[in-house]
Amino acid sequence: ETSGVVVTTPTAVKSLALKFLEMLDFISDEGRPRHPDMERDAKQLARVLKLFDEGYLIMDEVDLILHPLKSELNFPIGAKHDLDFHPLRWKLPIHILDSIFYAERGRMSVGFRESHRAVQLLEQIAVQIRQGYELRALQRSPHIVLLNPDFYHDQLKPLIAQWVMLWIESQHLSGLSEEQIQNYLLAKSIADLPSDLAEAVNARLSPKFKKMLNLARDWLQSFLPHVLQKIDRVSFGILSKDDLERAVALDPAMPRTRAKLAVPFVGKDVP
Repeated sequence: ETSGVVVTTPTAVKSLALKFLEMLDFISDEGRPRHPDMERDAKQLARVLKLFDEGYLIMDEVDLILHPLKSELNFPIGAKHDLDFHPLRWKLPIHILDSIFYAERGRMSVGFRESHRAVQLLEQIAVQIRQGYELRALQRSPHIVLLNPDFYHDQLKPLIAQWVMLWIESQHLSGLSEEQIQNYLLAKSIADLPSDLAEAVNARLSPKFKKMLNLARDWLQSFLPHVLQKIDRVSFGILSKDDLERAVALDPAMPRTRAKLAVPFVGKDVP
C-alpha cells in the first residue's frame, strides 16, 4: 500500500551510489574539508540505496546496461595527481599534428623552424596530403579527413615517423640506433618485432624512454589515423558559443574546462 515506482536511468543510479561512496570517503578523513550537512546527506543517500536493495528491478536493454565496456561510469575521487608522463604525453601529439596542419597553413608551430631537415619532411608530407586529395583518400572539407586508412599507413605514416624521430632526438633518447627506433615505430605489431630489438628496448631504455617510444608508436599506428577520420561537429566536437550558453543556463556550476572538452556527437551539431 505504501510502495511506489521509481523510473530512472542506469547512469543516475550509478551516480547516486558513487556519490555515496565519495561522501563516506570524505567523512572518514577528518583532515579533509567538508560541508556541514554532508553526514545528513550521506544518511539520506543510504536510505535511497536501501530502497533499491529491498525493491524489485525491471530493466530494459539489459544487454546494454550490464555490458562491462558500455556501462562504465568514471567518477574520480580523492586528491588530484598529475597525469603519468606529463607534459610529454601531450607535447608529442602536438608535434605530430603540426605535420598535418602544415599542409594547409604552410608554417610550423613547434620548435624546429631552423631545421632544414624538419622543413623538408613537412614539405614531403604536404605533397602526400595533396596527392591524397587527388586520390580521394583524404577529404579537404570541412577540414582534412582520412577516408582511406591504407593510404595513411602506406604513404603518410613512414614520413610522419621520420617527423616523430626529430622530436625523439630532441628528448635525447639513448640506447638504440636511429634504425632501431624507426623499426620499432613502424612495426605492425609488437609480435612482429625482431627478438633482438625487443630485448634491446627492455634492457637498454629507462622507463621514461620506454613510455616515450610506446606512446609515439601508439600515435603512429592507432591514435592518429583514428582522429583523422573524425569530422568536427559531426562525430565529435567542443561546445559552440550557443551550446555553452545553454549548458551554463542548465548548470551554472559547470566547470569552465567543459567548454574546451571534445565530446562525441550523435549527429550534425548534436553533442
